[in-house]
Amino acid sequence: MSTNDNEKNAILRVLIVEDNLAAAQTTGWMIEELGHDYHMVHSAEQAIEEAASYAPDIALLDISLPGLDGFELCQALRALPDFERTVFVAQTGWAGDTFRHRAAEAGFHHYIAKPFVIETLMTILNDNSAR
Repeated sequence: MSTNDNEKNAILRVLIVEDNLAAAQTTGWMIEELGHDYHMVHSAEQAIEEAASYAPDIALLDISLPGLDGFELCQALRALPDFERTVFVAQTGWAGDTFRHRAAEAGFHHYIAKPFVIETLMTILNDNSAR
């Protein structure tokens, strides 16, 4: 196997921040099914407390979180030195250009409208496994 093949098969560390427990677990199962590792938290505050010790490659952030919303959480995490290389993915039930624009302004690299299918997640993970 070439070095390039090894990079494509790298196991990613994915942080899931989702206040809906069923949605978080379903996303975790998808990530696990795709061969990657995940850590799940259910609030922005918990994400800030625990994220640095997990050092995620990818952060999947729900936009509609209680307290700090996903836009604010993305900005807070991106300000931390441990998150310079983290890829941020907004996941939300809010579709539309206004929310996509706000996500881009907050620093998200990708935007997924819920409900999403495993192929959408797989594409993002595959595109970022060699980062």
